[in-house]
Amino acid sequence: MSRMLLLENISLKFDSELIIDKFNLDISEGEHICLWGPSGSGKTSVLKLIMGMASPSDGHIYFNDKMVDENNI
Repeated sequence: MSRMLLLENISLKFDSELIIDKFNLDISEGEHICLWGPSGSGKTSVLKLIMGMASPSDGHIYFNDKMVDENNI
C-alpha cells in the first residue's frame, strides 16, 4: 500500500497558544481513520491543516509523497 497522507511533527500555534504539539499521522491508500478526542483537543485544527485552511507553525504535510504545506516555500 502506498502512503496517501503524512503529517510529520506538526505543531500549530494561534497567537502564543500552542494548539497542536508535534502531531504525527500516517495514512496509507485504502485506510480509514477516525479522529477521536475530547472537546478542545485539536481535532478540527488537524482537519483544517489537512484541508489547507490553516498552515502548520512547524512540521510538514505530504499528500501522495509531495510536500504541500507552506513551510516548504
